[in-house]
Amino acid sequence: MKKKVLLLMCIALSLCSFSSAGAASPATTKMKMNKSEHNLSMYIDYDGQLSISQFDYSPNQISETGTVSASDTYDVIVYKNNDSEIQKERQVVSADDYIWCGKEINKDGDIIVAGKKDNSVHFVMYNQEGTVISDIYDKTTAKQVDDVAIKDNTIYYVCTKKDSYYLRSIDVKTGDVKFSKKITKKRNVRNKVSIINNRLYVIFNNKINSYSLKGKLAKTYTLPKLKENIIKLSDYSKKNPVISICDSICINGKYLYYSNGQKGIYRCPVNNSKKGFKLFYDAKKDKRFKDGLLYDMCILNNKTFYVSFYDKNDTDCTGPQWVIKYEK
Repeated sequence: MKKKVLLLMCIALSLCSFSSAGAASPATTKMKMNKSEHNLSMYIDYDGQLSISQFDYSPNQISETGTVSASDTYDVIVYKNNDSEIQKERQVVSADDYIWCGKEINKDGDIIVAGKKDNSVHFVMYNQEGTVISDIYDKTTAKQVDDVAIKDNTIYYVCTKKDSYYLRSIDVKTGDVKFSKKITKKRNVRNKVSIINNRLYVIFNNKINSYSLKGKLAKTYTLPKLKENIIKLSDYSKKNPVISICDSICINGKYLYYSNGQKGIYRCPVNNSKKGFKLFYDAKKDKRFKDGLLYDMCILNNKTFYVSFYDKNDTDCTGPQWVIKYEK
């Protein structure tokens, strides 16, 4: 009897090993996205759709010679993944001097756009019909706004001032500053600063720190040991290529996901940073990852995720051209 039990256990273990070794690669769907240098964000919206926001000069501001008029306006455009295609969903017009950030912020489809105007940080919120529902200024000088979120009638945003990152919050109706705190020196940060699920995430050289919306350190996640992935894109001149450092993070369910374009996608429990990052998607057979051209990623669930890639043959644009949908 014991021999039969042992035999059955050995067979089961053999089958498990065979199944794991012979696991099929995920199915992929290649989708072309709008070619733009001005990519604001890629995210999963409140309806579970992949969304991509970009901005560009409004067509009526561009003359026949290709020059842009002095009174620039911008179109902030939201694209959605629809039946394996990425299609334009909606657009709003902004008269800011420059656009830093723009994305949907709630289930109603309201959009917030953060830009620079009159030497201030300018926030405009639009409803589904494109009507302005909030228009406020934070009279502070910022070099850049990296991300923005809204909670309890308060705008939270992270910006670069002088040589440091600051987390600030202002009242959605009055623009009064509620809170401002220096987070870290800009030179300490590798690439990505994001506000996700009411937490600020900052990628350093060997770790990711999360902070509360009051700027208090919440958790530290040790990054997997990977070489820094520096992409060199030939932009107009081979002697002076555009250099991009790849880092992408997102949160889905109880996991924080990370990739720098090498080996694949890693994940770590959001609430248990001590467990560390484990490989979620092994990309050793994925040529796109081997080329090191990852731009951004979004995780829909345990079986479906999206990755945007640069085109290695592209010579006139520093943004991604393709989104690949992976289905395990």
